[in-house]
Amino acid sequence: MPLNPPRDDTGAVVPHDDPAIEGDSSLVRHINPDFHIVPDENIGGRRVSSNAFSATNGDPQYGMSVDIGQLLSELGLGEGGMVPPGMGAVRLRVNAVRGLALMVGSDPEPDNAAHGQVWGVKSSKRPKIHKVVEDWVIAIPGVAIR
Repeated sequence: MPLNPPRDDTGAVVPHDDPAIEGDSSLVRHINPDFHIVPDENIGGRRVSSNAFSATNGDPQYGMSVDIGQLLSELGLGEGGMVPPGMGAVRLRVNAVRGLALMVGSDPEPDNAAHGQVWGVKSSKRPKIHKVVEDWVIAIPGVAIR
């Protein structure tokens, strides 16, 4: 079932927490190996940086892009169905993100009907989001999540 997010007068999606997105649904966050991976001496290797869970630069609502697992499934796609080649992706659970006092809603794009946002992602939230990552959807070889 496509979601119908609220929009402002210009047609932009208004930040919202959509109850139609089930709490046990997954959220898929794309991980760019060029920007989201850092060396970690504690593990003797590389890991995903908490900066991978940042809001889009300049977004006044602090929205972080995700793919909504529930919508991917309805489109007949797997969780990695919208992840571009060469990128990794991790899984978060909607309930875990909402438990951080963040809003989860759809924000469809012309080429990705399963696109959503997590709103309210200020810098203090990034490490907390990082901690609730469940697993890789598409692993980056030799890179740990934490």
